[in-house]
Amino acid sequence: MNRRRLPHRRVILGLLGVPFIFLGAAILTQEDPTQYLSPTVAAIANRLFGWLWIIAGFFAIVAMFASETRRVIEEVGYGFLFLPPFVWMSAYLITLIDVGGFFVFIGFLIATTMVVLILYLARYMRNG
Repeated sequence: MNRRRLPHRRVILGLLGVPFIFLGAAILTQEDPTQYLSPTVAAIANRLFGWLWIIAGFFAIVAMFASETRRVIEEVGYGFLFLPPFVWMSAYLITLIDVGGFFVFIGFLIATTMVVLILYLARYMRNG
């Protein structure tokens, strides 16, 4: 029996995509996930942030199972994974400059770590 193996890069897409969907759902059901952000940034609808995470996770999982001959689909999958943490990082950076605060700084560090991790994985795992 010949089993088809998923490349490591696609497995990582799926492993990151699933928590993105759950994080998006948590944002949608939480009362106020923007409580530490400045009023300007918090004016962006929470639903937008939630759906951004869910859509990114969904497309990452779809890219994981896409045809092996389509490397472009992987790049699109990693691009979708990059978008939500980048938006959050930008929101925290704006708030950090505008208001400051310890929780805002921690949020900025977490979002920045996610952005750097996704960029690293997307580049490092190209041959995987």
